[in-house]
Amino acid sequence: MPGIAAVVPANASPQAAAESLARMVPATCKDPSWHQRSWQAEGGRCGLAAWVRQQDDPASIAQLGDATLILDGELFGVPCDRDGHAAYLLRRWEEDGAAALRGLEGRFVAVVWSAERQQLTLLTDKFASKPVYFRSVGGEFAAGTSISALRDQAAGPLSWNLDGLVQFLTFGQLWNNDTFYDSISAAGPAAEIVFDAARGEVAVRQYWRPAAPSAGGYRRDLDALTAAFATSVDEQSRDTPGLGVALSGGLDARTMLAYVDTESLRPPCVSLGMEGSLDQRSARRLADLAGCPFHSLVLGEGFLEHFSRHLRRMVELTDGHYLSQCIVMPTFPLYQQLGVRVLMRGHVGELLHMHKAYNFSVDSGIFELRQEAALEDWLWQRLPNHLTAGVAEPVLQGVEPSEFSRRGRDSLRRAIADTRHLDHPLDRISQLFLDQRTRRETAMSLVKFGSVVDTRMPYLQGELIEAVLGIDPALRVGESIQTHLLRARRPDFLRPANSNTGAPVGASPLYRQFCYLRMRVLAKLGVKGYQPYERLGLWLRRELRGQVEAILLSPACLDRGLFHPDCIRASVRRHISGEANHTYLLMAMMIVELGMRGVRQETELSAPGVQGTDRQEARIESP
Repeated sequence: MPGIAAVVPANASPQAAAESLARMVPATCKDPSWHQRSWQAEGGRCGLAAWVRQQDDPASIAQLGDATLILDGELFGVPCDRDGHAAYLLRRWEEDGAAALRGLEGRFVAVVWSAERQQLTLLTDKFASKPVYFRSVGGEFAAGTSISALRDQAAGPLSWNLDGLVQFLTFGQLWNNDTFYDSISAAGPAAEIVFDAARGEVAVRQYWRPAAPSAGGYRRDLDALTAAFATSVDEQSRDTPGLGVALSGGLDARTMLAYVDTESLRPPCVSLGMEGSLDQRSARRLADLAGCPFHSLVLGEGFLEHFSRHLRRMVELTDGHYLSQCIVMPTFPLYQQLGVRVLMRGHVGELLHMHKAYNFSVDSGIFELRQEAALEDWLWQRLPNHLTAGVAEPVLQGVEPSEFSRRGRDSLRRAIADTRHLDHPLDRISQLFLDQRTRRETAMSLVKFGSVVDTRMPYLQGELIEAVLGIDPALRVGESIQTHLLRARRPDFLRPANSNTGAPVGASPLYRQFCYLRMRVLAKLGVKGYQPYERLGLWLRRELRGQVEAILLSPACLDRGLFHPDCIRASVRRHISGEANHTYLLMAMMIVELGMRGVRQETELSAPGVQGTDRQEARIESP
């Protein structure tokens, strides 16, 4: 479901609640076709609103006695009567409170208002897989799935949060609970955030966290993990009209598809990639083995014509808090054409093979990191995205480079501190991957998809995560776990090459190394199918140069007092001249600037030299 908003104003009058909620509604509703459902407490103390994509979606607002709940999301593996998941969740909450949530799986955000207790409670699922934010100032509390809604609801201008801005420019994403604004926070995983309206006080609790490995040590038996994974996939795919699968040639998506009951389901498989690439070839072969229709999306020339529109839409959906190339935006119409309403994605499967986990990827040296300082140093060498590499000027106005670096490292240190209940360094890095990468980056990327489909992630399930953390760490580096999962269910899925290595799944390390080196050589030789399907740096230098300059060199951006004008001008000049590669710094600055402006008020910018509307943004190759 697309979003929720809730507010309890300091002024207890019905008019105050109605006016505060009205200020939040436009920014929370990201699409005029969504359907709004609102509720105001008896006496007007609290205002609630929820949106659904389809008029016939299950009810998102439920009432039981004096309690009212609004829900954005869904529960898995529970009975769903005609009142929907909102009613089920409210009954469980009223019966057992936070204890009931420990036994529930799902992707959801919920707000509960109790008129008798005069309390508003904000709840997230175990992993906060759907972003939600809250603000508590001067006895007033507001929560919602849109940062812009909380910003617009505030009585006056908000102060920037330098920690959040530094994180975005250091790691390429937000960390911990920070946003770009001092008074707006992101809710954490398994959060129970209670606002007591009578006292004007907020209490934050965490009702669940993955259990640490048992005192008996790690297991090498993968049966419990296999059973948990099978259950998660089944609960998230069974009896699901409009199910689709995002399929690639890598490990995670193929293992997920292997556990879908393709005897009774034939979900369409959709893959975004380069024409003729190994990724596309392997994905098509996997879909054929499963008996599922395959649809390949290849970016067309028309993508650049509409880049400005896609960029602004992405910023609108994510409140300018997500660094994206906008590559997936042209693919959304295909899901609607195929009738896909629920899209399964393989995110978080990296926990099963942590040697391929983006910036969190580990090597054999991780097993020697026993001291806190050594772990911090190891992470600090790997996690920054180097957006500001080669930039001599201060990036943020009034923040010297030494302070910039200190704030970034302090953010990392705060995140590491939340993993001290775990002993093994791989467990701590895995927990960081969940808390930071999954919650603050992956969840934000899914906000874009959520504008057109509901997304499900079978790897992100409580029992499964605990089973993964209970497995011998040596098995979590490499392909051992997924090789086992595939052999247990679909051994034929082992043969198509893993597009990340070029070798069949389960091949010997030596053969994997040979195949990987072969792929790199072919890429350097420019062989078709081994090149990236986007060249963002080149596009920003050529076709999109006019947009870069129109946004970053505008008086609005240069005079905002956020980015240092010298840094803006120098970074634009160096990138366009080819002196340096500032691709992601320019993208980050454009995204933040558009988010600060409020993109709905901005006029469309066209790319010089790109004309016409007859070229396709994404070419669809179907059977």
